[in-house]
Amino acid sequence: MSRPRALAVGAHPADIEFLMAGALRQLRRAGWEIHCMNVADGCLGSRTRGVRLLRLTWPATPVGT
Repeated sequence: MSRPRALAVGAHPADIEFLMAGALRQLRRAGWEIHCMNVADGCLGSRTRGVRLLRLTWPATPVGT
């Protein structure tokens, strides 16, 4: 009888590690065969990167001012 298999599919590189690592580790410990697949290779970056950096660098404005 073959071992059960799990396929983790992530949209971007590192999604599997950040979102599914705990579950995959538990399955592996239980004897499951684990396979991973990323849909995108991450080579294009993000269009919102500049916006995100801007939000992180601006100081917060107190509520009610």
